[in-house]
Amino acid sequence: MPRWIPRGFTLIEVLVVVTIIALLVAILIPSLSRARELARRTVCASRLHNLGVAIHEYSSANNGKIIQCAVGNYRAPRAPNVPATGPLVQTALTPRFAGSTKPYEHVDWLLAAQKYTVMREIWECPNRLGQFTYEGTPTVAEQGYDAASLRAKGYKVTETPDYDEWGIAYQYFGGILQWQTPKWNFRSRAPIDSSAKPTWALASDSNIWVGGDPDVMRRVAAVEKVPPHLASGLVPAGGNTLTFDAAVAWIPFHRMISIHAWTSSGEGGRQGYWWQADLGDYGRWLAQNDPTHASVKEWQPQ
Repeated sequence: MPRWIPRGFTLIEVLVVVTIIALLVAILIPSLSRARELARRTVCASRLHNLGVAIHEYSSANNGKIIQCAVGNYRAPRAPNVPATGPLVQTALTPRFAGSTKPYEHVDWLLAAQKYTVMREIWECPNRLGQFTYEGTPTVAEQGYDAASLRAKGYKVTETPDYDEWGIAYQYFGGILQWQTPKWNFRSRAPIDSSAKPTWALASDSNIWVGGDPDVMRRVAAVEKVPPHLASGLVPAGGNTLTFDAAVAWIPFHRMISIHAWTSSGEGGRQGYWWQADLGDYGRWLAQNDPTHASVKEWQPQ
């Protein structure tokens, strides 16, 4: 009987197999990356929805008030009935300090977090984990705002204090009275209290252009991993937007508009992008003066 002698692979056969495997990897890796990004977008949308539900629960128990974003100084000219100082910084929250008489520090939001499940992870997009940070110099020990107490509870505290505020990984618009746009300043269509319209944006992903502003660039909580959902390079693919009715929608970036930023450095120094159907006076201004407004053309990544 003939004996069959085992034969090894030839070099050509090995190269063919390696080439096929490389092609399969090249095909599968982008698909896996897209699948992971879609999964992160879904988690992102879920967190924003939970934030919307929690804000409504908080409002129902607190006479229609909602948690407000961090305080700042509005730049002139201000819209009618807008004070010089008030909720303005959509990338942070102002903590309530014991004995404070300032109206914008009336919310003990940490207590709200415990009661209404507005936990720290809700303020973080899955693509911007670790951004929930106390940026100030905690000194009010009786409320647990000293650095040691906060770190013991697992909170992140900056080593170089800047402002008495909590940096968050989303844009949050609660309490903003005036939109400071690249064009002009307009009275906002942002949720101030429970009377807000259901379609007004309450929060969104941090598609923010800071234009190299040194005051912002040094603050990791404000600009690191921004924008969070990328298309190519540093251009955003889009972002989730939470409206006041707790609905969340994915908005492609080409539909977004530069609506507001906490800027004090002149036009275009910092800009936040999202989408909202009802823009009020700003929308009427755009219709008359800038009908072809396109955010992608204006985007200048950091």
